[in-house]
Amino acid sequence: PAAGQLAHRAWTYRTHLPATWAAMAAGELDEYRARTLVDVLEHTAPAVARRVEARLLPEATDLTVGKLKKRVLALLLELDAEAADRRREQAERRADVRVYPSPQEGMATLAADLPAQVAAACHALVDQLARLLKADGDPRPIGELRTLVFADLLQRPWDDTRPPVTAHLQITATLAALA
Repeated sequence: PAAGQLAHRAWTYRTHLPATWAAMAAGELDEYRARTLVDVLEHTAPAVARRVEARLLPEATDLTVGKLKKRVLALLLELDAEAADRRREQAERRADVRVYPSPQEGMATLAADLPAQVAAACHALVDQLARLLKADGDPRPIGELRTLVFADLLQRPWDDTRPPVTAHLQITATLAALA
């Protein structure tokens, strides 16, 4: 995935943002700001990307990355109002659910890319149910209650209409090992 992203970024510099590439190669623009331009403009038409680039590049080094991203988005919406819809559709197609190791012992992080309003609604529901447990006297921290509610909503242990999870284990061992 990293090599694919790097190749795609290089292609975007070549086709959409040649002046950004030149500024970066000349040491006039750092890679972090250049990557911000790529991240916002990679799915736009090359001509639109170059127009945004031409207007923003002179001031890009004077802006923080956050302000640069906001300016790029604002200019993009000004020059190509339909770009936001295209970016949102592309983000929805790339959405996934992932599991990452957690720095905490024996834990993992489950993450899902969701539309912002869906993620907010899901979090609000998990929080509301956890707070109900807390109000009923559950002494555990609210964060722990949220994680338990989240897991229960996904796994639905109360739903006996679904078949139980089963496993088949086959062990091959010598008679000496079994003894």
